[in-house]
Amino acid sequence: MMVYAGHAARAAREQRRLANAFRNAGALAPEHAKTLAQLGLTQNRFVASYVDKRIIREVRTGEFYLDDDAFRQYQAMVRRWLIVPLAVLIALLIYAIVSGNR
Repeated sequence: MMVYAGHAARAAREQRRLANAFRNAGALAPEHAKTLAQLGLTQNRFVASYVDKRIIREVRTGEFYLDDDAFRQYQAMVRRWLIVPLAVLIALLIYAIVSGNR
């Protein structure tokens, strides 16, 4: 479980780092697209994943911008995915406590 939590924490940090790099550079629209080098970034699996998800968009070869709306929608979707298992776990805990007190 700790290994997974470590990966999740690293992924969250990298996602924030990517979004902040685009935001700080003002690369939030096609006309303000920047190269990864200009953003202080390198091509990695997180960048590739965001390009595939159309969160980071390539407008010209090697020039990208962050679709902030898509990024926020993605974050909301991930939060929903985390809430469901957590709610199930809480329900199971409550059931175990209640049924153990009979």
